[in-house]
Amino acid sequence: MNRNLIVIEDKSIENLEPISSTRTSLELQFGAFKYYEQLKNDIKFDNVALFGRNHLMEITKNKIKELIIKKVDFEGDILVINSQLNLNNEKIQKLLKNKERFIAKTGKQLVCARIQSSIMKDIENDNSFKFIKDISDIKKYSNKQLEKNTLINYPWDYIKESGKAINNQYKQIIKKNITAKNIKSYSDNDCISVSKKAKIIDKDKTYFDSSEGPVIIDDRAIIEPFTYIKGPVYIGKETKVNGARIYQNTIIGRNCNIGGEVQESIIFDYTNKSHEGYIGHSIIGSWVNLGARTTNSDLKNTYGKIKINIGNRKINSNEIKFGCIIGDNSKTSIGSLILTGVKIGVCGQLFGNAIDDIPAFTFYSNDKKKNLLEFDINKAIKTQARMMKRRKIKQNSFDRKLLREIHNNTIEQRKKKRVKVGNMKI
Repeated sequence: MNRNLIVIEDKSIENLEPISSTRTSLELQFGAFKYYEQLKNDIKFDNVALFGRNHLMEITKNKIKELIIKKVDFEGDILVINSQLNLNNEKIQKLLKNKERFIAKTGKQLVCARIQSSIMKDIENDNSFKFIKDISDIKKYSNKQLEKNTLINYPWDYIKESGKAINNQYKQIIKKNITAKNIKSYSDNDCISVSKKAKIIDKDKTYFDSSEGPVIIDDRAIIEPFTYIKGPVYIGKETKVNGARIYQNTIIGRNCNIGGEVQESIIFDYTNKSHEGYIGHSIIGSWVNLGARTTNSDLKNTYGKIKINIGNRKINSNEIKFGCIIGDNSKTSIGSLILTGVKIGVCGQLFGNAIDDIPAFTFYSNDKKKNLLEFDINKAIKTQARMMKRRKIKQNSFDRKLLREIHNNTIEQRKKKRVKVGNMKI
């Protein structure tokens, strides 16, 4: 009998914007793996379908070929999961192995379920937000109530859980003949894994500390002298670390350039933070370039709880430390400063100090009175192509189409902030 899995996005995926604007949860970095890779490790399935936001389905299918997009053509039982399922949670791990039919929720929000495929086919499923709600309302099976931490609903939870994931993933990675030898370490447990294909330029001038969690250095990463890394930390494939200080619960994606100081942050693939400056308790998207000495604040002077704009609401994170969220393809100028809780949308451009959120496709400058100016979509596409070319990657039609769709989807955001239409040379 085939094992069938359906992953469905609910509206809370929008809580992770702008990071989730350009990717489904399957492509989110989750510790050392992408979330989809971790799913394959934890849940054995033969068929997998994804129901999510329309503008991301085509590009996601292009990247994950085996995905079935918005179709229920399975027979037998189906395991249904919320796309933000917390795979670190032990109760979730036990529940996923449960062969009985059930519906599991936290409050009214669906966490996961095992139901008959015939029931799924009778539910209208074009809108994933409605689809997942309709499944949660099924009364035919036993209903299990779970804690809130069974889902990753907010950015600050995402950073924490992604950091925790490294501890379990280390045990999986160490089995793949990845080893560390002659590494300078400041801890006794030596949970340090350096790929045989990675390069540490000078082992006498590179220091790892795994006293609070593993340090994992992946294939073809380059670690330059005077680097200090305190785990849990993951350094992705082909990433270069330029004498940086990197502290616990930090995940760096593939082919990044990292310098300065990074703490408790997630940095996605192909992003540059090559120079001095501090990034802390933050999430930075792909194809971002942070100018020299770009620094974010992650602590209020009052040590008070940090509030963040989520959708149309200001949410209290109940955290005294949280930095910023920067969407894909964004850029900051030299010496830029970003206040606590600020979000920079996809293709945002910061010149100076960001004291409040920057909409997608917006130039933000407090050096001139015309401080909000729209970034022309054609110029944004050209900028992306230039950056990709530097990494020997050719921009494709999916990349261009996605930027155009996000530009259209964020028109109201720019209107609300009174972003002016102008002409900015690139």
